Amino acid sequence: MNTGGGSSNTLSTIILNNAVTNTSFTDASPTDGSIYSYFITAASPGGTSGNSASIVAVPLPAPPASAPGSLTANFVQTTNITLNWNPVAGAVGYVISRATSSSGPYTFLQSITETTYTDYGLTPSTIYYYHVAAMNSAGVSASVTDSVNSQQAYPASLTATPTNAAIVLSWSAASGATSYTVKRGTSAGGETTTIATSYSGTTYTNTASLTNGTTYYYVVTATGATGASGNSPEARAYYYVNPPAITSVQSAAGNLTISGSGGINNLQYVLLGCTNLAAATWVPIATNQFDSSGNFTLTLTNVAAANLPQTFYELLLP
Repeated sequence: MNTGGGSSNTLSTIILNNAVTNTSFTDASPTDGSIYSYFITAASPGGTSGNSASIVAVPLPAPPASAPGSLTANFVQTTNITLNWNPVAGAVGYVISRATSSSGPYTFLQSITETTYTDYGLTPSTIYYYHVAAMNSAGVSASVTDSVNSQQAYPASLTATPTNAAIVLSWSAASGATSYTVKRGTSAGGETTTIATSYSGTTYTNTASLTNGTTYYYVVTATGATGASGNSPEARAYYYVNPPAITSVQSAAGNLTISGSGGINNLQYVLLGCTNLAAATWVPIATNQFDSSGNFTLTLTNVAAANLPQTFYELLLP
């Protein structure tokens, strides 16, 4: 055990394995960050040897599993660009690199612990490409990439709304933009498929090359007289064909049992409730998942009393 003062105390000695016949062994039981001391003894029909010299090791955590999500790059002056991204679980810092070509080479800029960074002293009207990766003591994640022209702004907002057999995107107009490019992926920060270019509107309906039961991620870039912007904020939506339906609502002893079908096997859903359809204020009531056949049954207790307001229900998919 590490005492925090550069020394350690031995709490106990544990025999990990007494049947090893080769010269290697992997201990998968330690706790990350703790100090462990190991020694080995040899055994034969003639008896057991004394202890070998001991060694000390500290297990490392797993490297961050994913790249930072929703990376955006925007100029704050003609010579300064600010990057923003989402935090990554398990990361203790982020590595930032820059290039003037999408294929590199990328030059290391800085390692920081924050999720925002401003790059100063850039050349106006030049397109810059950025890599941001998450890191901890065990290693570095994959990088997420964004590019930005030092004068063209990106769309400041983006929404993705699922409908039956389609996902509808809507974004804010970017100052100076004459067209937009829409990109899609199946993971946060992984929008590598271009689905629309030279698009002049600020809404787009994606219906092609989508798989039922899949969450898709989107970003939009703007193009103007000075070049292409960086990515908009990321938006995601769950794509479905023939959405699940509530097929039965049963009331008994003040309880309400809601059943339905047509869901994706074992997919999580959220039951929403609303007491005023005109205001359309839907609030989460319960979270559950469809069974292996795509059906569901959910019982709400003490919600069917006569003095309670009328409530409408719907399902929200991820």
